[in-house]
Amino acid sequence: MEHSIAIALFATASMAVPSMANDAIPPELTGIWGSEGSVFNGDALFEGQGVYLRADGRGMLIGGPPAIGVPLIGRYDREKNVLTIRYFSGPGGPNKCVNMQLTYDPATETIHAGVELHRRTAEVSPHFQQYIVSEPVKCSW
Repeated sequence: MEHSIAIALFATASMAVPSMANDAIPPELTGIWGSEGSVFNGDALFEGQGVYLRADGRGMLIGGPPAIGVPLIGRYDREKNVLTIRYFSGPGGPNKCVNMQLTYDPATETIHAGVELHRRTAEVSPHFQQYIVSEPVKCSW
């Protein structure tokens, strides 16, 4: 009986580990970020640069006009305040997985990615959540 309880506890703990590991992005970085002067219609970026980021590290890198996005996967280094994103450059680009580092400045609450990004919302809207989940990330860690 004791052996069965130990196995059940181990199995339960093992199932919890992947869900904890998926919380790769701290709450202060999740949501929708846009460049200065970017134009949105609701949560949809039309002009400028933006990052849509979920707590599990999945998201979109978007630029426009016209607005074009690529799925991404990200991870955050708290010691360096660096968010590393990986995306597939696709046809018309090098056609390979590309890593890009974005620096988070906690003092100004901005992300620096060649341009300064400001947080627009703390969460990604349900519409974009569905889109992010439905689009496969061709590159992973």
